[in-house]
Amino acid sequence: MSKKLKMTLGALVIVAAMGYLMITSFSSSAGFQVSISDLVEKGSKFQDDYLLVEGKVLPETVVWDSTNIKVEFVVTDGVNQMPVLFNDVVPDNLDHEDGAEAILRGKYDHDGGIFRADSVETRCPSKYEAAED
Repeated sequence: MSKKLKMTLGALVIVAAMGYLMITSFSSSAGFQVSISDLVEKGSKFQDDYLLVEGKVLPETVVWDSTNIKVEFVVTDGVNQMPVLFNDVVPDNLDHEDGAEAILRGKYDHDGGIFRADSVETRCPSKYEAAED
């Protein structure tokens, strides 16, 4: 086998591997956005789907379990509420007194009626608003 052919085959294997990794990582983290009301009302429809859900955290519901490194809380869309379980460290501003906006990625457990998040991000608009005179 010539050196040029070996280099070409090696490059093709590398490109194919990179393509495979990109496709599998995008499909596992993509998910689609669903409202809390849709999950509460039609939860069985989304049972095995990877989802993105946004809602306002009810700060009085945040319970941190440092022994098992998990946090439980409830989010709302203003109409319905949904409990969330996240097995990781509490994100910043999650228990903000005005209720942080949470961006959740994970799966909805229809039978348990809980969203099992594997990613939780928060944004707190009031933190970035200009102070009033």
